[in-house]
Amino acid sequence: MPATATLKRRFVTAIAAASCLFAGLPAHVSWAQATPGLTIFSGIPREDLLNDYHLDFEGRSGFNRERFKLRIPGNRVYAGVADIYITYPKYFKENQGKFDLEKVEVRLKNDRDRTFPIRSVSEIDWSEQNYQIAISLEQPIPAAELEGGQKIEVVFSGVRNPDRPGFFYFSCEVQAPTEVVRRYIGTWVIGIDDSSGGE
Repeated sequence: MPATATLKRRFVTAIAAASCLFAGLPAHVSWAQATPGLTIFSGIPREDLLNDYHLDFEGRSGFNRERFKLRIPGNRVYAGVADIYITYPKYFKENQGKFDLEKVEVRLKNDRDRTFPIRSVSEIDWSEQNYQIAISLEQPIPAAELEGGQKIEVVFSGVRNPDRPGFFYFSCEVQAPTEVVRRYIGTWVIGIDDSSGGE
């Protein structure tokens, strides 16, 4: 009998401790993030996921001065890059997501995150009907410059995040100077968080 009473007391103590622990947690837990983290169920094959991106201002919904940094691994580009095509989902626009085409940059970065000079952009074509932004470079990036951990970083500043939180799939294709067909590189799964803080 005393063993049962002791067991009961330990059980009640454990329940009390657990309830105190959960009471101390914030009511709102953020499920979107400014960096890629771990994507388990995206519907995108693992080999097609582009896991290297950053949102400078944490990806809050409705925020109108966000900066997207979308990184393309150099080891996925085989013949250099003359043009970059980024396609975004229809529901990005439907929820008031917008880009400022005056604030688009293309950079090279190395594996230590050191940024090299910005690549001049000769033309940007925003096809709002097709939900695609085409970026043409003045000078193509040769494949040799993308060896040894180099990445291409496409920077969109002044982005207006969608009003509704969720996950937004941005696909990337590139066209080499010597090719007539675009090559699919992969897809970023970008999380936009609820700016209301769960209220």
